[in-house]
Amino acid sequence: MKKLLNFIATIALLSVANSAFCQSAGGTVSYLSGGNIVAAWVTVDNVGNTTIVGATGTVSEAPTSWNETTVSASLSSTNNNSPAIYANSNGDVLVLWEYINPNDSNAYIGAAVLPSGGSSWTVAQVSLNTEYAGIFDQYASIDSDGNMLVTWSSYNESFTEQTARGATSTVSGSSSWSTFDIYP
Repeated sequence: MKKLLNFIATIALLSVANSAFCQSAGGTVSYLSGGNIVAAWVTVDNVGNTTIVGATGTVSEAPTSWNETTVSASLSSTNNNSPAIYANSNGDVLVLWEYINPNDSNAYIGAAVLPSGGSSWTVAQVSLNTEYAGIFDQYASIDSDGNMLVTWSSYNESFTEQTARGATSTVSGSSSWSTFDIYP
């Protein structure tokens, strides 16, 4: 428990060190193979814009020396929800979050992918531009071959009903997602 509290305090310090004003919330951690760790959390700057931050490192080093990156740069908004981390046994990482697009006020699903051993994240919008994605209900899976599956609910105004959607991609092609209907 003490290690977890130290880790949470370190995330707050990492965030404060990189922002004039910062509120950190909604963090999540995933242990990868070989003692590697990936963490992701939401920060809020002094004008209310939120970003998703990812950090990678090892169990043996201090979190303040981890590689920290803003993973939601192209999909930032004033409203990002807590990220969720999905990883496979090879160390490929998928981070998902929901954000409100300030241009149309719709909610979308964002994804950031970090291949095993990689140092740069690939960021893409997963959900469609014609829907309002469901809040806090996106889920994902990533297999050992790097195949990714994301599911979420949405409200599609042309159908005036709730729908269930899915999207697939691969770690190597993570900037391109193929969406499909699950229901109806």
